[in-house]
Amino acid sequence: MKLNDEVPLTDDEEENEVKNTIQQTVSHFTSNTNKSDCRIRLEGRIGENYILKATLDEFDEFRMKKNMSDYMKYKEKDECYEALESIASKVNARDADMRSHIILSMFKVAEGEANTPDPPPSSSSSIHSSIQPFISSLIALFILHRITEL
Repeated sequence: MKLNDEVPLTDDEEENEVKNTIQQTVSHFTSNTNKSDCRIRLEGRIGENYILKATLDEFDEFRMKKNMSDYMKYKEKDECYEALESIASKVNARDADMRSHIILSMFKVAEGEANTPDPPPSSSSSIHSSIQPFISSLIALFILHRITEL
């Protein structure tokens, strides 16, 4: 963003800017690494902390029904997690790209977490594996911590 671009004024605008910025950064990463485009969703915000989730659109119907297979969960991790780890690493290392970005520069600490099953055996496990219900799946979770100075 350029310095003369408008800075978000409300919490909703800020949340949208953060989500869109991470989406753009993830999309850039996945396109350069031949991975699927992952959708970034804002899962929540606690104070200055943003909790974002990366998912694949192709599994939305199963996710809504809480009916994703282990294979689907693993595929989301395989396609999306590396991008989140890359962003977190750059934020934590105070990378020049992150420091110079109007939105990303406000974050001082980032963490990526994947809560998925082990990869399916290469033998005969495929998308046709049995679909098992699950309660909660944080496939690729990304947490941004904004530290405000007093």
